[in-house]
Amino acid sequence: MAEGRMIKKRIATSKKIAAVGDSAALLYFMMYPHSDVQGRVEGCPDLIKGQMLTYFKAWNGSKIQKCLRDLQKIGLILLYNVEGNQYIQFTRFEDFQTLNPDREAKSIIPEPTPDNSGVDPEESPLSKVKLSKDKVKLRVKFTKPSVDDIKNYCLERKNGIDPQRFFDSNESKGWVVGKTQTPMKDWKAAIRTWESFNKEKQSAVCTRGHEEYQDEEWRK
Repeated sequence: MAEGRMIKKRIATSKKIAAVGDSAALLYFMMYPHSDVQGRVEGCPDLIKGQMLTYFKAWNGSKIQKCLRDLQKIGLILLYNVEGNQYIQFTRFEDFQTLNPDREAKSIIPEPTPDNSGVDPEESPLSKVKLSKDKVKLRVKFTKPSVDDIKNYCLERKNGIDPQRFFDSNESKGWVVGKTQTPMKDWKAAIRTWESFNKEKQSAVCTRGHEEYQDEEWRK
């Protein structure tokens, strides 16, 4: 486990973290530096109190467990049990930091599975836990972004994409991608695809303009 975590500043604009409430948000940030390379921490409330909230007198096991459930309900963590012990998996662990697995110890915390997670589909946006050999990938149900969400992401990437145009284009198609009309899973990835298309289009325009200039010079 690393000594700490360098969290990307864009976590401050997460609407989910803002919506979960001050207490749960504080707990989320206090747990984050204690996560291992796979984004897992031990989830015993008493252990969390002793290691992460040592001098917070108003916190107790019941309050911590309630906040953990709130964080899971909104999709920021996954709670699961193995042999009677509770563990926590951060669901967007790699989104807010840069990891170097070669410099960190392997996780010794058991991985979550569909059998031990006990996720209620009616209470959590987590729909399925997919396990790979090296890491856990948590699939989250697609949530359609607002125009403001798109605008903020485009401003962050400075890509010049019109947020309303992107929204209207995908709204008219039903938020699907490709010739196979596959349901969209990641709208941010779709924006990055638009960026690539725009760059290719600009490059083609520049090339055509240069060729026309050369033809004109040749005719002189």
